[in-house]
Amino acid sequence: KGELILKKGERISARHIRKIESAKLKTLDLPSEAMFGQVLAKDLLDKATGEIVLEANALIDEESMEILESQNLTEIQTLYINAN
Repeated sequence: KGELILKKGERISARHIRKIESAKLKTLDLPSEAMFGQVLAKDLLDKATGEIVLEANALIDEESMEILESQNLTEIQTLYINAN
């Protein structure tokens, strides 16, 4: 087992990013509520139709979270935006 990088409820800071990078992590498992306020890095396509259901740069809110959950995704890519 590895080192704890981020405690539940803690906001990801530059220090956390450095720890994530030094641990060579490529993914993070997050509860859905932690995704609110994140920004999609790529268009999200409906697997069945190929239609764009959420565009890149879309802010994840309650409405878009419903769409994400309806797609049964195992991962999504978000942008890291330092809003200090």
